[in-house]
Amino acid sequence: MINDDLLLIAPHHSSLSAEQRRKVESAMVISTLKEVVCTSTLDLGIDWSDVDLVM
Repeated sequence: MINDDLLLIAPHHSSLSAEQRRKVESAMVISTLKEVVCTSTLDLGIDWSDVDLVM
């Protein structure tokens, strides 16, 4: 996964390592990400900050 433009987005998918998924979850909790593109691997029970939209 390469984010050369340093966009505030990240993927969350079962094909990623558990460590990478935890990094994405942590970044969402502290609001350093604007978007997460994910599958059902993302547990919505995480203590999120504000969530504007779930599709």
